[in-house]
Amino acid sequence: MIQIVNANHTSEYKLEVSFSDGTSKIFNYAQITGFEGVTKKLEDLTFFKSFKIEEDGSSIGWEENGKIIYDNCPTSMRYYWQDESNEWEGFDDSVGLQERKKIANSSKIAA
Repeated sequence: MIQIVNANHTSEYKLEVSFSDGTSKIFNYAQITGFEGVTKKLEDLTFFKSFKIEEDGSSIGWEENGKIIYDNCPTSMRYYWQDESNEWEGFDDSVGLQERKKIANSSKIAA
């Protein structure tokens, strides 16, 4: 199972996240900060920078008063989310996880 091994705030609402398969991706959270609800708190850059990675690498998220209010799982981030490299551009949800893993592995071999 893929895990998050490291994450760094790079600028504004961007995080560079490193995964256990050796890849790193930069995600821009700006696109979700303007909504009401739990992601509204991410607009506060001080709060945004306070992200935490679970000890076992199973998620990255934000806490308020000791309770996780928003988190992301590494499988979705690695294999489904668009990042600055646009690795999954042109793919839709009909491409399943196993196929995405094969594509990601073949891309790493070709690189």
